[in-house]
Amino acid sequence: MRNRHDRYNCFEGMTAADLKIGQLACISSLGKGRGFRARMLGLGVRPGASMKILGGYDKGPRIIEVGRQKFMLGCEMLSAIYIDGEKR
Repeated sequence: MRNRHDRYNCFEGMTAADLKIGQLACISSLGKGRGFRARMLGLGVRPGASMKILGGYDKGPRIIEVGRQKFMLGCEMLSAIYIDGEKR
């Protein structure tokens, strides 16, 4: 039996690097160390914020939007941003 939270379960354990262009997701946590977290928080990338992939390459840098800010992050940095689920 499916419940209303099943649509988010498919994103469990996923990172921002796993998202496709055009997908919108909620950030659950940041990994990779104190310096990385400080840098991401300075850009506005924080747990609870929504993030959208605007463009880029599968295994390369991608353009993301968090709030009203748009910037580019590499695939390794995106793999340290854990997501909760896709927002509709």
